[in-house]
Amino acid sequence: MTIIPAFNLPDLAARFTDVLLRREDAKLKELLATTPDEELMHLIDGMDDHEKIRTFRAMPPQRQGRIIYDLSDYSQEHILPALSKDELEAMLKASDSDDAVDIIQLLDDAARA
Repeated sequence: MTIIPAFNLPDLAARFTDVLLRREDAKLKELLATTPDEELMHLIDGMDDHEKIRTFRAMPPQRQGRIIYDLSDYSQEHILPALSKDELEAMLKASDSDDAVDIIQLLDDAARA
């Protein structure tokens, strides 16, 4: 029998907010490492725009590619334009080819080029 931890999203959101406000990047990465993708997607969708971008940038490129497509349209529209060409390229290279195609379709024409 597998035991799945129950996450309390409001408490987890408060922990993320505290770490982001304190600019504790090492703790942010630790928190990201222990937060499952599904909970993280809900948390990012509930963050303000600046927090969305900082949290997304703190993730490894492979994880970015795994979750960007499942974020809300609003989150995607704020995160993707904030990423540099190098950040986008790293995310695409770390993604499976099917996921990379999906991510490219989310980009505006200028970023696709």
